[in-house]
Amino acid sequence: MAADYKLELIYKKDFHEVFMENQEDPEFGPLMVRMKVVDANGESSMDEAQWEAANIYIAFAFQKVE
Repeated sequence: MAADYKLELIYKKDFHEVFMENQEDPEFGPLMVRMKVVDANGESSMDEAQWEAANIYIAFAFQKVE
């Protein structure tokens, strides 16, 4: 479908990768607290099953190509 609209994938990572790479980021960290992924101390608010289920989410970005 992306090819039909001349879109090219420029970024794709699963939730665990995004979390590990950005957990110390000054904007990403507070977002994870608001989303109840971690508590105010940065400790996980999810049990093991929830953590594994969260990995179904994928961050992605496309760019329009001419």
